[in-house]
Amino acid sequence: MSRRRRGKKNNTPLIAVLVAAVAIGAIVYLVSSFSGGDSGCGSREEDTERSGYCVTTRNDYDELVIVTGNTQNTPAPDLDFTQGELYNILGGVFYSAERGSSPSVSIVSASGDNHTIDYKAKYKVAQNIIASNNELKKLGKELNKAIKSSPLEPGADYLGGIIEASNLISNTAKNPIIIVVGSGYNDSGALNFASSEILNSYLQNSDSITSILSQNRQTKEGALNGASVYWYNIGDVVSPQSSMNKYKEDTRGIYTLALDYLGAGRISLNNYTGVTADAKSVPSEYSVQQVYVDELKIGDTFSVNENIGRFYPDRDVLIEPAEVKEKLTSFAKRFNPVSDTKLKLTGYIAFCVDDGQLGLSRAETIKGILIELGVPGDKIETHGERGSPPESPNESYTCQSNLPETERRTVQIEVVKG
Repeated sequence: MSRRRRGKKNNTPLIAVLVAAVAIGAIVYLVSSFSGGDSGCGSREEDTERSGYCVTTRNDYDELVIVTGNTQNTPAPDLDFTQGELYNILGGVFYSAERGSSPSVSIVSASGDNHTIDYKAKYKVAQNIIASNNELKKLGKELNKAIKSSPLEPGADYLGGIIEASNLISNTAKNPIIIVVGSGYNDSGALNFASSEILNSYLQNSDSITSILSQNRQTKEGALNGASVYWYNIGDVVSPQSSMNKYKEDTRGIYTLALDYLGAGRISLNNYTGVTADAKSVPSEYSVQQVYVDELKIGDTFSVNENIGRFYPDRDVLIEPAEVKEKLTSFAKRFNPVSDTKLKLTGYIAFCVDDGQLGLSRAETIKGILIELGVPGDKIETHGERGSPPESPNESYTCQSNLPETERRTVQIEVVKG
């Protein structure tokens, strides 16, 4: 009796289904990865009436201005608008934009005259949620990069940046927010920590802050008109600025008073991204005057460059000597004449054109001001170099400086061992 052969089972349809499922899964994975891994609206609801939109609520912010501390003395801004709270804030602004319009996001530099920083403002809500989320993530990455742009001017004025931010907020904004990142230590403007004894004034009488602002025409009461202010890393500094950790709470107190006076809505000044011990500022050719509160110690410096005071061309005569004296006052007050220290003044010039005599005579001019401010003459030594400040440890000057001319023409003051 012949055996009946068992027929082969046809697995082709099952294999085809499995291949198709794997292919679909791969496509979904690739699309999800390309869009930042978020194919929905997350904690938001999808807008059923407008394709590509996630729903916003009245708690969402509809306009955003970032004030970035992209200057010396403060840690390089390290905010991340692609995740967490900042991503959610940016999402509210992003989905508050009308179809075809870019979200209302601006960046203001804390440096100089608080100019805006350009970035690629081309990202908009798309026709579907996956594409919109992809645009939102790209916008976040663009902002992360733009806030680290190098400054184009010397100095720092965070309060001026906040006021400029308020000027950029439209009249139609219902719930705008200003996000600030940086130390908050200004060397110009209404709250000049470097020259105007702001911290000491506050410690003696906190009402002095409101008084200072009320007397300055640039700080108009109520100017922020209810805008929220979130501040990251206030009081954190990097070299060459000495640590200000013991004054962090006082700095927050000063800005709380200032922002209240300016009419801010919600104020949050305790936000922190984590600043490492080896943190550095954004690479910059422009200096920021340091803040000194305690007695000067060996290694402390002060640069009398053209941001502090200008000399007439090829002369040792200051154009505004009274202004230079005012800016040097706080520094000179912190020199202890009975300590085992002295001040070393070195004059530099923009180009190597003489044997150092012009630099020396300019150093002598600054020495005269310091003597007027109470520093004993025998505690000051002067030197002159024939070029610009050195750019490497093994040179005393350079003829090939990469610094702007305004930073090359300077008298550098250093506290040294007596």
